[in-house]
Amino acid sequence: DWNKGVVGLAAGKLAEQWGYPAVALARDGEYYVGSARSASGVDIYGALKTCEDLFIRFGGHRQAAGMTLPVEKLDEFRSRLSDAVKAQRKGEAPRKQYICDSEMDFTDITVENVEKLNLLEPYGMGNPSPVFAAKHAKALNLRAVGVEGKHLQCEFLQGEQQRKGIFFGGGHWQGKEGVYALVFQLSLNVFREK
Repeated sequence: DWNKGVVGLAAGKLAEQWGYPAVALARDGEYYVGSARSASGVDIYGALKTCEDLFIRFGGHRQAAGMTLPVEKLDEFRSRLSDAVKAQRKGEAPRKQYICDSEMDFTDITVENVEKLNLLEPYGMGNPSPVFAAKHAKALNLRAVGVEGKHLQCEFLQGEQQRKGIFFGGGHWQGKEGVYALVFQLSLNVFREK
């Protein structure tokens, strides 16, 4: 029952969240009108091309595509597209990939460095906020917060340095102890002048 105008946004959000190529479809009478987005290095256009005989209309490129297919072809489309993605991945399941600008140790996460990064603002299309990676971060406290525990308040230790953060949408990680590789963006959080 989705509006045809939102299928591209929905497919993009699903691909981004799960690290899997995604197709979102809206029913329009006897047809599905859909949009696909890539993830995990999959050539989504190439994968869809293997199903081209099922489509009324089809077009796109490696990262995104659109299609129209008859309702009765949905199951066959789902199966063949899955097979095409598996073939591209050589049987390896797609997984979410993170592209980081640099590795950063906790010793470099300082107010001064965050303020220097803020000189690069405004962030947005064409100037994304820098993304960093930190390895060997031991979880000290992972606590679900927010409505229905949807988010994760976290505290990690790397060497002698301790840092706090928030993982939006990560509440399901509550209490999962261990040593992690982290991907993060930096910002200052001033609450009640602290």
